[in-house]
Amino acid sequence: MKKLSLLLFLLFSLSISYLIYDFSISPNASLQKESIIDLNPGTSFASMLKILKANGIEIPETEAKISAKIFHFDRKVKAGEYLLTPNLSSLGILKALTSNKGLQHPLLIKEGHSKWDIADSWSQASKSFDRTQFLKLIQNPELLSKAKIPSENEILAFDHLLALDHLKDQKVSSNFRSLEGYLFPETYNFQKYDSPKVIVEEMLAQFERRARPILNQHPWAQSPLGFYRLLTLASIVEKETGKSDEQPFVASVFWNRLNKKMRLQSDPTTIYGLMPNFDGNLKKIHLQTFSIYNTYTIPELPVGPICNPGEKALRAVLHPAASEYLYFVGRGDGTHEFAKDYATHNRNVQKFQLKK
Repeated sequence: MKKLSLLLFLLFSLSISYLIYDFSISPNASLQKESIIDLNPGTSFASMLKILKANGIEIPETEAKISAKIFHFDRKVKAGEYLLTPNLSSLGILKALTSNKGLQHPLLIKEGHSKWDIADSWSQASKSFDRTQFLKLIQNPELLSKAKIPSENEILAFDHLLALDHLKDQKVSSNFRSLEGYLFPETYNFQKYDSPKVIVEEMLAQFERRARPILNQHPWAQSPLGFYRLLTLASIVEKETGKSDEQPFVASVFWNRLNKKMRLQSDPTTIYGLMPNFDGNLKKIHLQTFSIYNTYTIPELPVGPICNPGEKALRAVLHPAASEYLYFVGRGDGTHEFAKDYATHNRNVQKFQLKK
């Protein structure tokens, strides 16, 4: 009797050992190829098992429930896309789906990208991206405050726009403040169901780590408004040329113009004021039409950044070239010709812009 009991115990132990081995170590036989499992927000552990089954992946129900209690899997299910490989055991599959290490998608923000460019890139990177939600998010008062962006009235008053008849007559919207300029150029990784706010906050964190320390070296940065104006100037430099060796010279042109109280007359600022409906054809009438971004019609800087500048453009504003240049014109090959006076500039325009 004792021998029979011992034999039964051994057989039971072997069975349990086999089940544990099969569940914990042995590759799951139903997982024959790489599979991506998509768990929607709110998916429960039980629903997760059903999703696996619907994808042809069988997990023993009893063992799954026991492991859920031991490892608290039922509390760790998170939304996302998860890659499962054929070498995984049943336990490995459950761990992979509850590890919070879902598939990462890259979002590249290039130097000079505007908020609309970012929205385009994000739309391409994620089918679930909500463009309207993003453009609304970057005007969120909480985030604007976190970025230390001055109020509309502070900006308009400093640029003397409040006193302009154009602003009064046309009732130009003062709802222009956004995180434009503060969405630092970098490659960001996100999971399918990550909140856009989380990613935008990471952009702001990158800005605080890498951009703010640079601009803080300038006297203007002693006040939020001065810092904002420096960033606006850097964004114009970035948009005028992506060539880092030219940026200090472009910066010198705009600093020289500001010091002489000359209008900046930057085409990219005018174009920004026409966005997002600009068709790519900048006309004379555009340059002559008032807008709070058109530096052909306003006395100073526009009301805010026109793109998100990179570190080199930020440094160019802090360390402009020592020059007397007041003008520059594109040569047609991505580089620019600089001039100290209008007569020379006009000849350069004739040579590079009006040549047949």
